[in-house]
Amino acid sequence: ENIENRYNVQLAGANKLCDIWDASGIRTVVLKGFSLSKYYPVPEHRECGDFDCYLLDGRYEDGNVLAEQNGAKVNREWYKHSQIYFRGMMAENHNFLVTTREGKSAKELNTILVDKLGHDLQPIKNTKILLPSPIFTALFVTYHSFSHFISEGITIRHLCDWACFMKAEQNNFDWNYFYELCKQFKFDRFVDASNEIITKFLNVELPNKSIICNSPYTQQVLDDILYGNSKVFNSNTGKWHKRIKLITNIFSYRWKHQDIAGSSSLNYFLSLVSGFLFRREKY
Repeated sequence: ENIENRYNVQLAGANKLCDIWDASGIRTVVLKGFSLSKYYPVPEHRECGDFDCYLLDGRYEDGNVLAEQNGAKVNREWYKHSQIYFRGMMAENHNFLVTTREGKSAKELNTILVDKLGHDLQPIKNTKILLPSPIFTALFVTYHSFSHFISEGITIRHLCDWACFMKAEQNNFDWNYFYELCKQFKFDRFVDASNEIITKFLNVELPNKSIICNSPYTQQVLDDILYGNSKVFNSNTGKWHKRIKLITNIFSYRWKHQDIAGSSSLNYFLSLVSGFLFRREKY
């Protein structure tokens, strides 16, 4: 009941905010949340977080200003997205789709995602909220889950999101192209383990022969999801406590960087330090 109520409050607030933006010619795409809940048997039963959105055609700051003019409180503290508090919900208005300060590869991924976001958009019924294409959702959800897995772990909800999405859309995007991107950005081992988990433990059938459903890291990934205790960003702690916890996780969970990301914890740490010091989010 609480989950349903929160879902309805968020949808009403998000819809009103998008109406305000639409009146000024701003198109809003939801990045996850509602774009994933539509795959659930009962959409209202997917627990809501924040309303993550992206305003097309470079209208990021226009959206912030319009929200303020209509009574919202806007926090612009972080470069990646603003936080808009409006009618009982919080929207994350994204300026960038990934943490681009992490380096060249992250900037390349952001460019690809922005390009994919502009195609095949469909509105949620009776709203101005646009839903992205399956290929965008596959890539963005993979990036989002992977980045959280590496830094702090993920939850069962992330698996359920992937399971429901894959059940509905597995044949509606080019897997060869998707795997090329996964290998380029080192998501492929994580995707393979995720696919094996949802087929073995969540009974999702993936008959598409292009899809890889086995991984030597599956049990290790699943154990971390079920029993890991490395929460950072959603913990109710201060900014510096979160930063220290993030650094601790990097070296406590070196296997994630080596086995899953195909990199090293030291390289990841250096990319975060560089991003923090130089703050170069653009090319």
